[in-house]
Amino acid sequence: MIMGHTAGGKQVELFSYADFHSIDGKDCYRMMDMSARGCNRDGAALRYVAEHLVKRPEQYKLLILISDGQPSDDDYFGTGAEADLWGIRREYTNKGVTLFAAAIGDDRQKH
Repeated sequence: MIMGHTAGGKQVELFSYADFHSIDGKDCYRMMDMSARGCNRDGAALRYVAEHLVKRPEQYKLLILISDGQPSDDDYFGTGAEADLWGIRREYTNKGVTLFAAAIGDDRQKH
């Protein structure tokens, strides 16, 4: 399953690029439509996808988040947003979902 999201004004919009058991030969075209759209409320999107994974029958569940590493929306940024993401990670790790995050872009932290 491949999802994308954007946010604005505390509203989250999800995009489904590819889904389990819905192979229609057009997934590659939907994935080519992926782009930065606006703000991001990563916690809401992660929770939505993680809930779907928890219900899946597979033994191993892996959720990969690719983002600029900076959650940002109305009242959702900085340490508050980071605490939300850590809490979601902890909650779904306990439910059997492994979360992996990769930050890309110019504003990611440099180490």
